[in-house]
Amino acid sequence: VFADVARASRGTGCGHCNNTGYRGRVGLFEMLLPSQEMRHRIASGASFVDITAQAEAEGLRTLVHDARDKVVAGDTSLAEVLRVLGPQVVV
Repeated sequence: VFADVARASRGTGCGHCNNTGYRGRVGLFEMLLPSQEMRHRIASGASFVDITAQAEAEGLRTLVHDARDKVVAGDTSLAEVLRVLGPQVVV
């Protein structure tokens, strides 16, 4: 997922930003708006893997994907994402 972050930059920092190179906060988001099919799977006790596959088939953008996009855009750094989220397993 983070293979395309070669373009990512790293903030140099100063006293105003606590030497992070960034000011303020940037949110990372993942939101699931369940479809009828998703509601049916949840209600019928489908597995986590099945629900995740259905969500991705319906276009879910995961937290990790949102983080990657913000690293590539220069809104945050890979180091900061890893500090906050820790290592992520992506299949």
